[in-house]
Amino acid sequence: MSVLLKLVNNIEGQFVIEISGRLYPNETDCWDRNWLNTQVLVKTKEFNGKVSMKTLTAEFVTFYEGLMLLTKAVNEDVEFTTMEEQLYINIQRQQKEKYLLKGKLIGTRPDGGLLEFTFHLTEDDLNKLTEDICTITKEYPVYGETEK
Repeated sequence: MSVLLKLVNNIEGQFVIEISGRLYPNETDCWDRNWLNTQVLVKTKEFNGKVSMKTLTAEFVTFYEGLMLLTKAVNEDVEFTTMEEQLYINIQRQQKEKYLLKGKLIGTRPDGGLLEFTFHLTEDDLNKLTEDICTITKEYPVYGETEK
């Protein structure tokens, strides 16, 4: 099943993650079975970038747990990064109900291509983003020893 999530969709642009399925859906090895086919799209007023990458199910679980702590005001920020180091996200609380999402999207070519982006988020934006990441964790649970 494909999951398309518009994590940010506001006047500043769009930040979209699409997961088209597991990279190795029939694999019995828990490590291989946890890889996902992922596309990330970032559109800002001035630049666009779209990169296909591999992500791990556990990366989204960790991000979701961090987002829950951020929404409950336990932490002041949360980070997300992929093992392949193609996507980095940091969300910081700026003031009450205001957040700043900073990210980096890195292309797959050896010489790379780097798109740095920033979006301002409201409390509602953050809650929707948290729900969307939760959807990923439910659609693509972690298999194996680290299963939650």
